[in-house]
Amino acid sequence: AVTLGAATTLSASSITTGSTFNASTYAATLTTDAITIGGNLSGSGALTIQPKTDATTIALGSSATGTLKLDDTELGYLQDGFSSITIGSTTGTGAIAVAYTTPYTFTDPLTIQSKSTSGGGAITATSALNTGTNSLTISTYGAVSVAAITSGALAITGNGITLNGDVTTSGTQTYTGAVTLGGSVTAASTGASANGNNISFGSTINGTSANTQSLTLNAGTTGVINVTGAVGGSTTLATLTLANAYQYTFNDT
Repeated sequence: AVTLGAATTLSASSITTGSTFNASTYAATLTTDAITIGGNLSGSGALTIQPKTDATTIALGSSATGTLKLDDTELGYLQDGFSSITIGSTTGTGAIAVAYTTPYTFTDPLTIQSKSTSGGGAITATSALNTGTNSLTISTYGAVSVAAITSGALAITGNGITLNGDVTTSGTQTYTGAVTLGGSVTAASTGASANGNNISFGSTINGTSANTQSLTLNAGTTGVINVTGAVGGSTTLATLTLANAYQYTFNDT
C-alpha cells in the first residue's frame, strides 16, 4: 500500500501498483509507457496518467488497443474523489482508444488529451463516454471520433470531429473543429434541467452520406445555440431540427 505525503510524479518505463495507492490531497502524476493497477487508486487532488514516450498509444477499456492500457478492471480501481483525472499528454502523438467490455462511468472531471499542434494523436471512443455530471474535455490536433456521450460541461477540440451517437450534457457543449455526423445525432444540453445550456459549434457541420444523417439540437429554454460554419455545405443533412433554445445564431448557411 502506498500513501503520498506530497505532490508526486512517478516516471518509469512501466509502473505497477500491487495494492492500494492513496494520493491523499496531493496531485499524483504517473508518467509511463505501461501500467498495471492492482488495487484502489484514490485521492482528492489531480490525477494524471500520461505516456513517458510521446508516441506511446493509450487504451482505455478491455476492448481497446494500446500500449499504455487501463482495462475495465483497472478503470474500476479509480475511486471517486479526484479533483480531476487527465489521461494523455500535451506532447503525446500516439493514438488514444476507448473501448470497454462493460459500460463504465468516470466519477470525476475527465480530460483525454494529446498534442494540440501538428502530430497530435487521434482520439477514438467506440464505447459511450460517461462522466455523469462531471466535465469532459477531449483535445487533440488529430481527429476525434466519439460514440454517445453523457457529461457535465463538454468541450471537444480536434482536426475533424465525428459524432456517432447522442450527446447529453448537464452543462455547455463546445465543439472546436469541423463536425461530421457518423449517424443521426441528438445533442441536448438539458441533462440537468429543462433550462439547458449553450451549445456552440466553431466550424462546419456535415453528414457522412448526402441526405442520410439528421441532427437535432436542444439547448433548453435558456441556452443559446451558435453555429459558426455552414451546415451541410459539403454533405447535406437529411434534417436539421432545432428542438429548443432561447436563441439560435447561424453565421454561415
